[in-house]
Amino acid sequence: MSAHAGIYIWHGREADVSDIECCVPHLDRLGPQGGDVYVMGPVCMIYRAFHVTPESLSEKQPVIGRDTSVLMWDGRLDNREDLSLLLGERGTDAAIVSAAWIKWGIHACGRLLGDWALAHWSAATHTVTLARDFAGTCPIYYLKSTAYVMWCSELEGVVDFARSRGIDLTVDEEWVAGHFGLGEDPECTPYREIRAVDPGGALRITRAETSNHCHTKLEPNNQIRYGRDGEYEEHFRELFLKSVSCRLRTFGKVWAHLSGGLDSSSVVAAAAHITRENGRISELETVS
Repeated sequence: MSAHAGIYIWHGREADVSDIECCVPHLDRLGPQGGDVYVMGPVCMIYRAFHVTPESLSEKQPVIGRDTSVLMWDGRLDNREDLSLLLGERGTDAAIVSAAWIKWGIHACGRLLGDWALAHWSAATHTVTLARDFAGTCPIYYLKSTAYVMWCSELEGVVDFARSRGIDLTVDEEWVAGHFGLGEDPECTPYREIRAVDPGGALRITRAETSNHCHTKLEPNNQIRYGRDGEYEEHFRELFLKSVSCRLRTFGKVWAHLSGGLDSSSVVAAAAHITRENGRISELETVS
């Protein structure tokens, strides 16, 4: 996992690190293991790393693609083996995602399984794309004006940026009502001026327009029919174990939240079973 921020300036001048340096303390808090900066023309992007998977240890971000596009990736790619075979790319998660973008463009987002958020810059089309996984597990916030768009994986980073520009932020009362009611709109934040990328969405931003592309959504009308109840149980068990297993892809300890309820107990029991099978039971810890 990691943290990142960036700015794309429409008019007037080239971007500079000083434009978003107020975000760095928030990025360093989540990404204490180094990182890098990309500055080219109207775009500046900052990345900070927090290595979780074995592959991430050799990861260098931002990733410069073969088409000179730039990608920043925060997440875990669960179908990396399948995509590697399709793309002929055996590198890190971020490198595989970059190769997928070169091949499929924005439609690559619908092929990425896991918990993730990304920022992509195409110098060829002068387009910034901000996208999140279908569940919106990894956040990405942005502030758009007539002169620029600025984004950050931490809300505090965007808030500090707004204050550094003298922008008055106002409380979004609809977000407050949703937070204490039936749930807030996932695009809303506590501030009206700051928005979040929709879960399952990819926001494409150019000088001329901003468009929202839905890359993944639930299909409630799709049905699976089996001949006996046991087959449904077997299918659920297979998917459940896969879902837990992919979250155990790490070189360190796995921490699981255990409240004692049915959901968390099932997850921890499955994780214990999987790690025991792999000889890693000492690396599973629970917190409450």
